Amino acid sequence: MTTQSKLKTYEIAWVKNYHMANSVLIEAETEEEALQIAENNIGNYEGSMQYDPDNPAWVESWGERESE
Repeated sequence: MTTQSKLKTYEIAWVKNYHMANSVLIEAETEEEALQIAENNIGNYEGSMQYDPDNPAWVESWGERESE
């Protein structure tokens, strides 16, 4: 009779990096002001999203967890 070992469950956190790119026209008095406006509004911009293979994925174990 063969005894089967029970697999443990581990919680693994991960990050997969993407880049989103596009351009936007901003009216401002100076280039520095236009850059600041862009930084302030970066969360509102949409563009083309591409996986970034040059920035490797990150994985980390958060330890063993009880099976659900």
